[in-house]
Amino acid sequence: MINTLLLSLLHDIFAFLKEHRNFFQKDEKGRRELISGKNLFPEIFEQYLGKISETEFLYDIQNYKTFEKNKFLETFSRYLVTDFAALLDKVTHANSTVPKTYGLFGTMLLETLEENSYQEITEEVSRFLEKTKKSPSTIVQTARNISSTFREEIRKKLLGMNPMIFPIFQVNRNLIGGMRIFSNGKTLDESWFSRINTITTINIP
Repeated sequence: MINTLLLSLLHDIFAFLKEHRNFFQKDEKGRRELISGKNLFPEIFEQYLGKISETEFLYDIQNYKTFEKNKFLETFSRYLVTDFAALLDKVTHANSTVPKTYGLFGTMLLETLEENSYQEITEEVSRFLEKTKKSPSTIVQTARNISSTFREEIRKKLLGMNPMIFPIFQVNRNLIGGMRIFSNGKTLDESWFSRINTITTINIP
């Protein structure tokens, strides 16, 4: 699932570079002019292409299974914990949220969101990030389902502590209110909770 997204994105990047063979000969401003406004990829990948050298790009692609010092995989991982996470939280509106200008990547993105359960997707993303970025497996349990806005707020707080955290949200109806957060199978201690401040004091109605 995640590898399919990664490879479809590479397909679209190669298609773009085939059309613009002198892309890496241009400076950052020239590259941005070629990409800007077309909305062919998520913004984070436009930034990657605007700054990466041809040598670095070739290294990243030739070693796309090598996680050490790979800027493409770094960018892809950051995409998963930010833009993709936000899209996943609003999965019921995915068809209107994924830009029509995306190529094969957009098709695979919609297919991933529509044909897999939330649990399947989050578990695979979590495993991918554990493997590539040593991200701690993090579970957030609440008494009831929470809004996408509230999930986004929690994600931001957790990302402020570890930029590669991808929390898995679960409903535990045995909780009276508030939430519990587990990291690598252990309940976070009070010092951790104090760092998330207001979030942990909010009761779920």
